[in-house]
Amino acid sequence: MTSPRVPSECDIDTECRVSLSTSDGFVVFDTHEVQRNLRYFICAYSNASEVEREWFTEKFEELSSCSNGFIFDTIAPQPGHVHVQNTNGFLTARQDVIVHWDVFEDNVNAAEFGYPSSIKEYYVSCGMYVTLLNHTA
Repeated sequence: MTSPRVPSECDIDTECRVSLSTSDGFVVFDTHEVQRNLRYFICAYSNASEVEREWFTEKFEELSSCSNGFIFDTIAPQPGHVHVQNTNGFLTARQDVIVHWDVFEDNVNAAEFGYPSSIKEYYVSCGMYVTLLNHTA
């Protein structure tokens, strides 16, 4: 969806891009169905239902909800400044490398999604291993 609302019929709704059904709660959609750098919403709907368990009946209410949105962003952030702590150009500890960065700017305004920072994660590589750093604003 291009707006955060559950459509009544995807086939006739101009904001609905694709409709998939599932019995196990998991679907995969083809990324060719969406344009890059546009905001989309994943919406879900299910009827009220009952599931017979061994000792009881579990009741589920109707579900109708949409995500806060996502973007397939193909535009890289503007580079910032990375500083590796050193003394006269040499690392001072063999076990730790201290890295500071700032001023990375993204073209996507993350505040629209309710996030405090535009860039959620940074990936760094040193040698043969990649480490995921959780960035907090």
